[in-house]
Amino acid sequence: MDEKQLYVRVRGKVTGPFGFQQLKSLRDRGQFRRFHEVSEDRKSWTPASSIAELFPQTDNRSGGQPGQSAEAQTTGVLKQPRSAAAAMQGAALWYYVDGDGKEIGLVSREHLVELWQSGTILPTTLVWKEGMNDWAELSSVDAGVTSLKHSKPFSTGMLATLSFIFGLLWFGGVGSIVAIILGFLAIRRMNREKPNVRGKGLAVAGLMLGFIWLAATPIIVALIFGLFPFHGTIMQRLSTSATPEEITETYRDRVYFVQTDKASGSGILLANKGKRGLIATNLHVIDPELEAKPELKKIMAGQIPKEIKVSVKNPTQLNFGQARVAALYRNSDLALLITELSAEGSRGVRVIKQRSLKQGESAVALGNPRGLEFFTSSGVISSTSGEMGYIWTTCPLSSGNSGGPLILSRRGLLAGITTIASSGKLPGVSQNLNGAVPAEDIILSLRNRQSDSWIWAHDLKELTFDLAELVILEE
Repeated sequence: MDEKQLYVRVRGKVTGPFGFQQLKSLRDRGQFRRFHEVSEDRKSWTPASSIAELFPQTDNRSGGQPGQSAEAQTTGVLKQPRSAAAAMQGAALWYYVDGDGKEIGLVSREHLVELWQSGTILPTTLVWKEGMNDWAELSSVDAGVTSLKHSKPFSTGMLATLSFIFGLLWFGGVGSIVAIILGFLAIRRMNREKPNVRGKGLAVAGLMLGFIWLAATPIIVALIFGLFPFHGTIMQRLSTSATPEEITETYRDRVYFVQTDKASGSGILLANKGKRGLIATNLHVIDPELEAKPELKKIMAGQIPKEIKVSVKNPTQLNFGQARVAALYRNSDLALLITELSAEGSRGVRVIKQRSLKQGESAVALGNPRGLEFFTSSGVISSTSGEMGYIWTTCPLSSGNSGGPLILSRRGLLAGITTIASSGKLPGVSQNLNGAVPAEDIILSLRNRQSDSWIWAHDLKELTFDLAELVILEE
């Protein structure tokens, strides 16, 4: 053997060549073991245990151990005391080779199970016990050790699977949060219990989906509320350049002829829920005297006179129905009515915010000029800066148009409640200069529950606030 030069291979790493004395020295220092492989030409490899001069064959009945010298076997000098083996009452005792190539033992089979389950040893780890001729991989040995491969089978983690499922489902952002939490827990468990639990890819996917959906939740919610508002069914959204014909047909059942024993005019149904509807009109349509003398409203002490009788009718109805005055605006020519509808439903109009109006864009006014039922007139928005508190338009208006809607061609949005006709309240003002109270003012006042801005029929106050919530404000 002295003349031979041998190469040594362990776990794919080749070192050498070494002479016999060098190998013996390495063996004595624990750096060369019987589970290593040797070769003269680096092509044909044999176990180091086949070199009898270095690793004498052991009579297993003598209690020898792998890698133990003959002298040690004879004298009984063991790496682990024989008394330890005796103390374990004949249980199967094992050695294994750790990641640094060191022999570790004696250990029980139960301890091997624990080491395998914790990931300390692998199915490819070399093991040996008394009665075996040589070291062998854990996965290949008999005598019950092979059951280690199945004692805790590989499985896809349930937490990882749930994380991925919740990441897909979203559930309004709640699913995304759950996916993120479960994904973190799954990865933490896998790092702790590897290699027994698989599914890290699912956990990572669940985490990513959770973060993506969570970041997108505000946008999704905004879109859902815009298209399918939860607080009521909204009127049909028209095109960006709706024709007067389309607008007239859409609003036909929402424009009312409003009549009292003192005056008549128009009104617009802002919202309805069930058979209760909220109509906006002008104060001077309800009571011209109150509108002409604002000081009279201060004398009313917050209570609408019950003797005011109002009847309303839209073009789809044959007969007038009764309505009650719900509120009178203290600082503007506005009044709100509550009426009973013939059919149940839940709808609210779309109202444009005044700052989004565009000077020169097309508009349509609907109403009942001079007692004539349901007329349409077209024009443009003359001014958006709110002079005198009004939106100004060139849509032709007459006295009976008062209280009717001013509607934009843009998506059929309600812009205002027509109030001032150049041929009526503003003598001397040029023709085709007509004003409307911004509809946004009404909705914001009711949404903010500005009770003091109105004179109320107190039993209708909460109903009025609730109906106003059905109206949508848009840019």
